[in-house]
Amino acid sequence: MGYSKLVRKLEKIIAQNCYNTKFEGGKFYRYPVHYKKNGTHYIAKGIADVPYESIKTMYYEFGTNRLYIGNALLEIISFLEEAFGVYLDPDSFDDAYWEDMEEDFK
Repeated sequence: MGYSKLVRKLEKIIAQNCYNTKFEGGKFYRYPVHYKKNGTHYIAKGIADVPYESIKTMYYEFGTNRLYIGNALLEIISFLEEAFGVYLDPDSFDDAYWEDMEEDFK
């Protein structure tokens, strides 16, 4: 499983903090994330159903630019673990918490 659930949660937090000043007088919205799964390209506007092996394919598209958010989040997790001695064991998270989290993404 790796950090798939954690990356998906962190990505959602980042994406929902996108703000458009010209939409209905200003509004937050979920920035769409692109990713590939089993060779197929997806654009998620809700929860990105990304398996661990596809996390590095997750990106935000800004015109001709791409921000590879999945890779960046894996690097941040690795940095926190190495720099602060924090170990984020993905198997230690409560499944009930993740089920509640999934509801937030719908």
